[in-house]
Amino acid sequence: MIYFIYSLNFYYIQSIKTLFTMEITSSVSEMHSDHSEWISKVKFYEEELDLLSETIDEHVGHSSGKEVLALGEQLQNRILIQKENFDRIKHGIRHHETAIKRFLADDTDLQDPAMSEQHKQFGEELSYLEKEFQNLKNQIHQFILHKN
Repeated sequence: MIYFIYSLNFYYIQSIKTLFTMEITSSVSEMHSDHSEWISKVKFYEEELDLLSETIDEHVGHSSGKEVLALGEQLQNRILIQKENFDRIKHGIRHHETAIKRFLADDTDLQDPAMSEQHKQFGEELSYLEKEFQNLKNQIHQFILHKN
């Protein structure tokens, strides 16, 4: 009888461990999926910023007005700042992905609230950078329209 109860307890504990592992794997796979999506977005925005920079150069190159040159330079500086911000978050996301892989390899507790919080912060920061990108893009389009 004692052996039977021990076996049931062992089975119960193993079942809980399996469910817990599935839950962790699910959250890890969600984080990995988010990371892949975020990195793709960042690469897209970096390419867009390069195109916008070239567009500004083209339009400023055809103008001799001091105001146009000054505004073009200001927009180019903002593009550089945006590129640095996107590069910084891309590096941070990759570092976070590496940390998650290290947790998995070490079989460490992935329910670390700091990991989840950091993940959430990356998502929020990328959202903010996307809004800033749209704002900058709109200003560049206004610059091009008013310049012509």
